[in-house]
Amino acid sequence: MTRLNAYGFRGNPFPLTPEETVTHWAGRKDIRHRMRDIVSSVLATDTGLSEFVLLVGPYGGGKTHAMRYFSNLINETEKESFKALAIYIPKLQVSPEIGFLSLYFQIARRLGYSFFKELGRKVRENTKVPGPLDRDFSPMIRLLLELEAGNDKVFDYLSDGKPVIEASGFDRPIDSDFMAIWALSDLIGAMTVPIGNAGPIYNAVHLFVDDMEDIIKANSAEQLGFWQSIRDFFDRHPYRLALLLAFSADAALLEAIVPEAVAERMSRPPLIFRALDKAEARAFLEAHMKAFRVRDEALGPFHPFTEEAVDVILDRTDSLIPRKMFRNFRAVIERAIQREGLAPDEAISRAMADQIMVSMGI
Repeated sequence: MTRLNAYGFRGNPFPLTPEETVTHWAGRKDIRHRMRDIVSSVLATDTGLSEFVLLVGPYGGGKTHAMRYFSNLINETEKESFKALAIYIPKLQVSPEIGFLSLYFQIARRLGYSFFKELGRKVRENTKVPGPLDRDFSPMIRLLLELEAGNDKVFDYLSDGKPVIEASGFDRPIDSDFMAIWALSDLIGAMTVPIGNAGPIYNAVHLFVDDMEDIIKANSAEQLGFWQSIRDFFDRHPYRLALLLAFSADAALLEAIVPEAVAERMSRPPLIFRALDKAEARAFLEAHMKAFRVRDEALGPFHPFTEEAVDVILDRTDSLIPRKMFRNFRAVIERAIQREGLAPDEAISRAMADQIMVSMGI
């Protein structure tokens, strides 16, 4: 909301869903440390061993913020040091049913034509192939070289599954989980495995898949098929892959639906996004509000809230998870401006915050 510019913010500092590009961390330090270790350890310049980890916690608990933060960190903020690729999928889509094929197409379409074209150029540089395709190359490398040479039907195949490009070695449409696993695995291999005497194009690929709840709602056959595909896909990549899946669910529920053969392949225990305690919540709010400010705020780190107003709102929030906190702080600041006529140089007092929260039935 532009009216908050007058209060020193570039936008509403209490979004109910994180921004697409997250440049600041606002959450528990232990989660940040553990995720940093995961995304770093898979790099070819580090241990290089693949990681498979679940992110688990309540809806609105900070999982999306964490995934988007580290996606941006890898692709933008520290891209020179990582030299890796992060792919963030906001939600596992069901079209027409849950399966690895659906996930593959989401990934291919999110990467887009320009990405594949540029990847083909990088492959061409590494292969130094001036003309005909070398049959010693993998099918995906041959496809990328075809695309770089001007055959745009390659992108149609990668993003829609057809038409088949016979010269590549992929001899059938991408229309099954089996073909989707093959295509995505070969794509990651083309990006992370050295070609000839050249080093890898990327030190690792990080795949973040958010909002996986539809798996929990699926029937048992769909669940089993999906998890078997995840197992087969991960088995193909012992090196340079980070696979992180986020669920808004209880860890005990996930333990019940994840097959043992899949759980055995997880490299670490799940990252649990629990509710914050009050001290953590205050630090979280301060960091988040600071990231949204367009100028230094001399009136205090929580302006236009007083310290006492912050305490009232936190005390009246039944579970200190980011979304619930943001919802209440957003409601208070909007009502204070709209209904109480709060001026930019004024602050929301304890009494005003308490009155607004009572009026909301909280």
